[in-house]
This record gives sequence, C-alpha cells and structure tokens, in this order.
Amino acid sequence: NITEEQFIQVYEVLKEKMKNIPIIIISDEQGCNFAKKVAKKNNLKIILCKDLSKSVFSDFYLIMQSNFFITFKAGGMLVIPWFSKLNFIISRCPYPLFCMS
Repeated sequence: NITEEQFIQVYEVLKEKMKNIPIIIISDEQGCNFAKKVAKKNNLKIILCKDLSKSVFSDFYLIMQSNFFITFKAGGMLVIPWFSKLNFIISRCPYPLFCMS
C-alpha cells in the first residue's frame, strides 16, 4: 500500500506537471477512504471514483475516458491501459513524473 507521504508526493508532482487536469483516484473502497482522509487533512483537490459510482465497470469507464493513466504501486486496473490506446505510466517509485517535461 501507499503511505500518506507518498500519496502527497505523487499528488504534488501531478499538480505541477499536469497543471489544471483533474486528478481522479481509481481504487477500491479502502483505497478511496484512505485518499479521502489524506486529501481532507492536506486540502488536496481530488475526485474519488467511489464518489461517482460503486461499480468496477464504472471504474473501467472512467479510465477509458481519461487522457492519461498513471499508476503508482500498480494494481489490477493497470491491465486496462495495457490493452487499449490509452497513454500510461506505471511506477513503483514515489516520483514517477519527475522525468516528464
């Protein structure tokens, strides 16, 4: 699992590199609860998939409608971009986007 510090680090890099693009967290109920707690505590602007729908199929739809997919400590959802034309980054490093220009 991801730590609170790692979550904040990845969030800060995404906000810096992606500017005004909304960040949608796709995770299970436990992961969304964790993200919600960290976001509230640190005033982070995120959208949680479980606030939009409870269905894993809706999560698939959100991913496929995205412009870009970034995963840190990837889970099962990473197969969606593998088999699509969606641009993606998969990383186990807390700073996956520092190399992006």
